[in-house]
Amino acid sequence: MNKMTGFGFLSWLGSFVLIGFQALSMMMGKTENWEDLSITDMAGADNMSWIQSIPLEQIQAGFNYLVTMPLYLLLLVFGGILIFLGLFVKE
Repeated sequence: MNKMTGFGFLSWLGSFVLIGFQALSMMMGKTENWEDLSITDMAGADNMSWIQSIPLEQIQAGFNYLVTMPLYLLLLVFGGILIFLGLFVKE
């Protein structure tokens, strides 16, 4: 297993831990419904204003999508990409 595959598995582990904590929080009654955590929630919407200064609308839309999508989903996809790329990289 190379480093890229290892980071992919760590990303998956982080995603599963995040899903577990959200499910535990919901079961304990802290929240009534599932709350998706995103990069914008962690960093604050005011810190994401730099995205609006990107000149191309398609790239702006892509970055907006990435920073507002649920973090567990972002980690799952990122980990899958790293694991897939790790299959082709030899150390």
